[in-house]
Amino acid sequence: MNRKRFLRLLAIHGADPARWPDRAGMEALLSKDAELRAAFDEQARLDRALGHFTEQPAAPELARRIIAATAGVSQEPPAPDPLHSLWPALACLAASALIGFFVGTTHVAPGRTVDLSGLMFGLDTTDL
Repeated sequence: MNRKRFLRLLAIHGADPARWPDRAGMEALLSKDAELRAAFDEQARLDRALGHFTEQPAAPELARRIIAATAGVSQEPPAPDPLHSLWPALACLAASALIGFFVGTTHVAPGRTVDLSGLMFGLDTTDL
């Protein structure tokens, strides 16, 4: 185990050795590195401070207020709007039809190419 992994595991698992996946590696590094030992001791102090807090159940009045606030809300998801999900397909279809119209109405001699941007947007591309 290296220093970076040790500090990452310390942040994840805290200073309780029972929660560490590599307890032997942790103890080996702690015996060799004073900085890591100081970080471990600081994490142990934080763990002790957080351990004094216990989980409190929600007050019954709070639970009643939450239930009352959501009483009129439907549990069913809203029905999908068919027009909302259909418009991207229709836009692609319209764009394809428009491009097809422009390509189909141009009269190009065989072997000659035409810049469609000039036809579509009225650009003069003869001098390019």
